[in-house]
Amino acid sequence: MGVQMNIWMTILGFISLSIVISIVTHCWIRYHLKNKAANLPPQSHTTPESQNNHS
Repeated sequence: MGVQMNIWMTILGFISLSIVISIVTHCWIRYHLKNKAANLPPQSHTTPESQNNHS
């Protein structure tokens, strides 16, 4: 019974670890994408200068 319980606890531990890694990675990517988008200059097709330069 002790060995079987050890195996199940190991499996559940790895599942928990993978879930935590997945959540942290998800939040990290969203945070950096949001910061990158905030630091980008406006797109060229949305600026008034580019709208006047069409021939």
